[in-house]
Amino acid sequence: MSWQSRAITAICSLVLIYLVGYLLKRRKLEPEYALLWLMTGVVLIILALWENLLFLVTDLIGAKLAASTMFFFALIFLGAIALHYSVKISQLEKRVRRLTQELSIMKDEAKNEQTKPQ
Repeated sequence: MSWQSRAITAICSLVLIYLVGYLLKRRKLEPEYALLWLMTGVVLIILALWENLLFLVTDLIGAKLAASTMFFFALIFLGAIALHYSVKISQLEKRVRRLTQELSIMKDEAKNEQTKPQ
């Protein structure tokens, strides 16, 4: 990888880390999600600055180019994010269903209390 590509990768990683910190500070991002993004930024900086490590990983996975290795791990990362969000969405759907059922039961009980003769 050329020094320009490595510099751009390192700068983008630093921007990512700063942005995650900013979003955490403003409470726009939960710490649970921030950890994954921070780890990604740190790994990208390490790979951008330590070129031999990138070439070692490239050889280990059998890729021809370092850029292919970066794209490979980017796809894995995006797949992990998609899976994580699918799990979270499923959990939220279950909570909404349960809350809807509880609300329906409470409304029914309130309606029965109002129509009961005293």
